[in-house]
Amino acid sequence: MAEPIHLSIFFTEGGSFWTNSTTRLLATTTEKDRGARTRNRCNTQGYESVALIPLSSGQENIGLLQLNDSRPNMFRLEMIHNFEKIGISIGIAVQRNKAADDLERARRQVEARASALEMANSELAQYGYIVSHDLRAPLRAIRNYTEFLHEDLAESLTGEQKDYLDGMLKVCGEADALVEDLLDFSQIDRRERHDELIDVGELIRDILKTLKLSNEIEIVMENKWPVIKTSRVLLQQIFQNLSVNAVKFNASRPKRVELGFRLLAGSVCEFFVRDNGIGIDRRYHEKIFRIFERLHTGKEYEGTGIGLAIVKKSAAKLQGSVRVESDPGQGSTFFVTVPCGDQEKIDE
Repeated sequence: MAEPIHLSIFFTEGGSFWTNSTTRLLATTTEKDRGARTRNRCNTQGYESVALIPLSSGQENIGLLQLNDSRPNMFRLEMIHNFEKIGISIGIAVQRNKAADDLERARRQVEARASALEMANSELAQYGYIVSHDLRAPLRAIRNYTEFLHEDLAESLTGEQKDYLDGMLKVCGEADALVEDLLDFSQIDRRERHDELIDVGELIRDILKTLKLSNEIEIVMENKWPVIKTSRVLLQQIFQNLSVNAVKFNASRPKRVELGFRLLAGSVCEFFVRDNGIGIDRRYHEKIFRIFERLHTGKEYEGTGIGLAIVKKSAAKLQGSVRVESDPGQGSTFFVTVPCGDQEKIDE
């Protein structure tokens, strides 16, 4: 009778199983075990020396390395330990390959989603442009017909009828402003960017002249401004919308608007537009840059709710950013950072 063998001697601390005689080992097992275990199948196939080495990475076992030989007594404990080291190396390599495959799969998914998002944004911008463009004609027709009625029936209109026509003209004006802002917003992505050297101070002065602000509004500007290479259209949209808001959301007497800048590290210009207006609660500092987001009703302050969305999108197109510092009743300061490359200051 074969000498009894304890199963524990066939396992190493590294988690490997090995035996130099499957025939001798099977003599110690039950009939049920012999019908199910790998060692029984190995013995049936004629293998006497069998070793099962775990493939591991860290605490995770990801597979087994099976070594078989038809001859008995082919393994020594030292050999098993060496195979365990190899198993760890294989496990790490397999995990790294799996991680690389997962990363590549995730990259392809991100690229596919980014492509789909870009296409959706492009289609949305195109849709917004087409809708806005097509709305201009009927809006102008309504406005024109209303003005014709107002002129032709001026002598016979009652007070209430005149109010109706005045209301229609006002609403048409608001709708036309909304369409214009939507067109500006949708064209930011559609319009090809053309950079040129721009005297920022001169650009701002031209904008302020165009706005025809009241002489009662105090405008404070730097004496020296940089000349930078960037998109005139985008920079103009930024300063125009911020300047309009600085005056619009302002009940102070006198109203005060300050414009300035500073040069940051990495060839970055930070421009600011500061006012002494009504201010903005910090809870809404992010919300105000979303399209159609308004903190006040149209009766309180006129507007379309698109101006700051245009500012944010224009800054992003310039590879920059916009933020606000403000509290209720304390005025607001909007900061816009844009790359400015090599720039020089100019004297006024």
